[in-house]
Amino acid sequence: QGKVVDKNHFKLASEARYTDGFYNGMKILIDGKHRYRILSYNGRDQIAEVTPELAKELTADRQYTYKITPPPLVPVYAWKETLKFWIPLVLFLWLALFGLSFVFHKQWSEHEHLPYPIATFTDMLLPENDSGIAGLLKQRGFQIATMVVLGIYIYNYTQSWFSNYLVAIPLKFDFWGIIHLFPILKGPVYQIASIRIYFTVIAIAYFLASDVALSLGLSKYVFCFTVGALGMMGVNLFEGGGTDWTQYNRYLGAGAYLGAFIMFLYTGRYYYLNVCKRVVGLRTSDEVPAYSVWGARLFFLCMFGFVVWLHTQVHFHWFFALLYFFGVLVMYSVMSRIIAETGLFFIQTNFLPGGLLIGLLGTRALSPEMIAVLTFAAVQLSIDPREALMPFMANSLKMIEMRKHKVGRAGLACLTALLVGLAVGVPWTIYNQYKRGVNMADKWANQWVPTFAPRETVTMMQRMQAQGTMEETRNLSFTQRLARIRPLKWNLVLTLLIGMALVVLLAIARLRIPKWPIHPVLFLVWIAWAPGNFVSSFLIGWLLKVLVMHFGGIRVFHKLKPVIIGLVAGELIGAMIPI
Repeated sequence: QGKVVDKNHFKLASEARYTDGFYNGMKILIDGKHRYRILSYNGRDQIAEVTPELAKELTADRQYTYKITPPPLVPVYAWKETLKFWIPLVLFLWLALFGLSFVFHKQWSEHEHLPYPIATFTDMLLPENDSGIAGLLKQRGFQIATMVVLGIYIYNYTQSWFSNYLVAIPLKFDFWGIIHLFPILKGPVYQIASIRIYFTVIAIAYFLASDVALSLGLSKYVFCFTVGALGMMGVNLFEGGGTDWTQYNRYLGAGAYLGAFIMFLYTGRYYYLNVCKRVVGLRTSDEVPAYSVWGARLFFLCMFGFVVWLHTQVHFHWFFALLYFFGVLVMYSVMSRIIAETGLFFIQTNFLPGGLLIGLLGTRALSPEMIAVLTFAAVQLSIDPREALMPFMANSLKMIEMRKHKVGRAGLACLTALLVGLAVGVPWTIYNQYKRGVNMADKWANQWVPTFAPRETVTMMQRMQAQGTMEETRNLSFTQRLARIRPLKWNLVLTLLIGMALVVLLAIARLRIPKWPIHPVLFLVWIAWAPGNFVSSFLIGWLLKVLVMHFGGIRVFHKLKPVIIGLVAGELIGAMIPI
């Protein structure tokens, strides 16, 4: 919606997308007020401006009809400043997380022996020797399970075309009719009011530790119960006071992530300390691989670059830039830990690091410009992180290790692929959206997300204006900002600490008490929407494993592995056929 000037000096202020068809069919009427009216764009009149020079040149009287020559498809000059700021910032963040992935890898894979379910499944499907065929593919149990699940998907796809003649095999079972019997359940009850069968999730749960699978399955039930119980006491976890930054549920989720980050740093404290020593050239008693050392150096270098870039480009104080970077670091590190420990392939967070800083620091310590930077950075770098670099790297490094390749050498190839992908992906995406338009059917991504940052910024500025602090905050020194830190609500800090305590206490109990049944991952996934879609399948997989171990023992458990992996293969192939 910004004004774009074409080579004929027209300032287009319409909301139309600039395509060849739009320009070639555009007719304008110029009047004496230097305004023109589009006569032939989808049958609607549009108003925009024209420069006085061009109006004088083109108009001999008060009206003139003119056909605009189409400009270049993508206005590169309009994108120049935007990309000049965001591309380096994204690169600093990516490379920092890329390097940190190598630091975490040895600790998680070799010291803590995390299961990496996704990498394990993938490795089983790859050939073990030069024969080109994985041994698993030859096993009868794998073949039967694959064909059964694939047959279900093919049949249901066929039924969607011939619904008058065929009845679908149900993979979803609704229980909305009995939810009213449990009035204490509130919040996103729609996710627990139906059982949705995902064969891949059932397979992942079968291979997980029982406490992990059970915790993932119970997570949304516990959250709905908590929302209802607190609601009866007058506490609304979704209360926002007009802004997303002050919703209690977001600080509860962020506190859980912070607690998990603290615990896995504590668990690997000796290894991480040795890595830091090697970074500065000191000797260590324990062996530290070179790829971890160079990964840590890359991390610290790019963290410094990220902070300096924000400080120099938008005058964002280095201390607050460092706090923001730490928030992003916690979010992506814990997401990577979740996928390495549980195989949960669809992860979201319910909080944004930039929003948390606004809520915790308050509007008296931050200027309107600082709030704008935090909100826009939150949207660009951390909103809806269902596809993120660091979790992908966690599985990739494990796969490299399992296939007995050198992690360090493969890391260079990964880095090259990352940079090439960015160089190709950014211009292609921009070009393709100008050429073909945007998928407006995705209201979340293309309608809600683009308005989120300006909407929240305006809300905060209105609050500051009402309090009379807007101009005052622009002229504060660093020490004055620190002295004026006041959370928007003190209960936000309490909620953050509660979320952190829940995870830390469960983690300690799991370390100290044998056969402790609940894993802290429960409080890492219980609020976000994405993991809630799989709770019923996780419970089915957990129950299947419990029954197999109880009646068949470890021998039957291992014999059924090809069958379980066949469920994954059948669902993957079946899901791709309609595409």
